[in-house]
Amino acid sequence: PRASRAPRCLEAFSLAGEKGSLRLLTKVDTKRPTDCLDGIKVLSMFFIVLGHGCLEAKNVAGYRNMDEVLDSPFERRDLSADPVSSIFMSGQLCVDTFLFISGFLLSHVSRRRPTPVLLGALLRYCRLLPLLGFVMMMYICVSPHLASGPFAPRYQSEVFGTCKGSAWWSQLF
Repeated sequence: PRASRAPRCLEAFSLAGEKGSLRLLTKVDTKRPTDCLDGIKVLSMFFIVLGHGCLEAKNVAGYRNMDEVLDSPFERRDLSADPVSSIFMSGQLCVDTFLFISGFLLSHVSRRRPTPVLLGALLRYCRLLPLLGFVMMMYICVSPHLASGPFAPRYQSEVFGTCKGSAWWSQLF
């Protein structure tokens, strides 16, 4: 029995075959009225990842002083006047866009058929919790030890200082 289960488990990773992912990738889905929102969700996710990645680098590099970011009489090279920096720093605003679109799609689907919102939220929490725990473990326990370069001590003190005294586990709720 054990030998017959191994090919079935590997079948999920196959490109060819009846259940292969190549067939699923070439399959044309039926058109839905909310297909236009897929592009907006992809752009939102792209800018969320890009913005959060740049925000972490900005914190490590020392841009904690708002006079460096905002226009002031003391700083003429502010980041708010630079269009590229504005795009990177607005990544947090895309989180609101993504959540709004997700809520809209949930309400749109629940109009047509009964949708168990509480059960769906519980299943989503259970699905995302291991990923969040893994990412937090990598950020807190592993990434400071992999840091190198001139900003490594600042990054390490940022991670260890922030996570040591705070209730990092509250992020799991």
